[in-house]
Amino acid sequence: MAQIRSESKFVRISSSKLKSTADLIRGQQIRAAQRSLEFLPNRGAKLLRKCLSSLVANAEDRGVRNADNLVLSKVEIGTGPIMRRIRPMSRGQAFVIRKRLSHIFMAVDVPELS
Repeated sequence: MAQIRSESKFVRISSSKLKSTADLIRGQQIRAAQRSLEFLPNRGAKLLRKCLSSLVANAEDRGVRNADNLVLSKVEIGTGPIMRRIRPMSRGQAFVIRKRLSHIFMAVDVPELS
């Protein structure tokens, strides 16, 4: 089986906020996953839907005819680098603000294309 992948790297949201949304669509068909992400109110759903549409475009580019019926075999959320910003505090102190980034990996398994 061939595997078609899509990744979005350095997404400006923490991975803990994305993981709960990614758990909802793991193992679903692409059409059902798009439908369920469309009605979720959080920002992570919009980012996952964007990566999912990229996955469909990659599958159609590789010659898959009906990409909406494929099943998401892998949806992984990885932690990216942390941007550190300094916020001045009282008495000359500094507080570190950590702006976390994430990586999104999606894949579907398709039969061998000839």
